Amino acid sequence: MKKFIIVGSPRTGTTALQYSMENSGLNVCPGDPFYIGSDQFVAVTNRHDHCSLAAKVFTEYDGFKIILNHSLQILEMAEKNDAKLILTRRHDFLSFMASYIGLLNHNIGPDPYSYEGWTSSGKRMIYKPIPFVEHTIDKFLHYNHMIDEVYSQHKNYLTTIHYEDPSNGIADLENYFDREIDLQLAPNVSLSEYFVNHEDFERDMKKILKDVFKDAH
Repeated sequence: MKKFIIVGSPRTGTTALQYSMENSGLNVCPGDPFYIGSDQFVAVTNRHDHCSLAAKVFTEYDGFKIILNHSLQILEMAEKNDAKLILTRRHDFLSFMASYIGLLNHNIGPDPYSYEGWTSSGKRMIYKPIPFVEHTIDKFLHYNHMIDEVYSQHKNYLTTIHYEDPSNGIADLENYFDREIDLQLAPNVSLSEYFVNHEDFERDMKKILKDVFKDAH
């Protein structure tokens, strides 16, 4: 059995990759067994001992998906279980933030007075500044740094699926698993497809990003 762990931040294609690998015939654990709301495998092991939890998952599945901040033991899990690391990454910051805000709007329910609906329904949102956006931007930058400089340097690293052009990463997976993997990612769309007032969104994001880099120096 060729074991693997799909690792990425939200809105970078981890779930789409999980489904695609499952559809290719690989035995992929559904959901994210390390998500705090998940009760998979918890009854049989210590919730905080992620290495033991991963070992239990691998007795039933070839691999699983995990969001980067759901565990501090991902590299240990990969090494102890001889599992390959498959990373997902998104480069387009504005598309990531638009998608992330759309996800928040979808989860909490749209404000009927301020939103047309989530973009996946074919409608657009009216952009409003969201709380703690600087924290979300910090996480985006930090996660990309971890993907580029830490996880991709580990001996168990297999490949990175780049959201904007996944072809090379998919070719690596197909060579390694010796099967076709049909990954379908939602394409990056123009900001006007997300927001009615997309100029306000772009202005705010660029200003905050500039402030983040200024503070870093």
